[in-house]
Amino acid sequence: MEGYTLEQIISLLEAELNKNYEEYLTYHRELKPYTERQLEEGEVAEANKILANIQNKFKELYPVYHWITFRFEYATNVIKSYNEFIDRLKANGAKSNDEANDPAFTPVD
Repeated sequence: MEGYTLEQIISLLEAELNKNYEEYLTYHRELKPYTERQLEEGEVAEANKILANIQNKFKELYPVYHWITFRFEYATNVIKSYNEFIDRLKANGAKSNDEANDPAFTPVD
């Protein structure tokens, strides 16, 4: 995605993820009436179609959730390392020209 910042890419991904997750929840809402009682003869095909939609939508969502889960520990370690780096700089007397407003000199939450 040349020409986009990481923040823009994340924003686009989040919007797409939210849209797809809402579709996933919509399928669950459509299925709910079928799960609260015994299905009648003509309803099995419709319930199976909704179940297939749920499975297919989750198959689309899974790679993103897997990536987030897989990368969580990585991100945690990177942030910890960055915070330690900032703390070492400060311990060695480094100062920012505008420390209160300098995000590069502030540990990350």
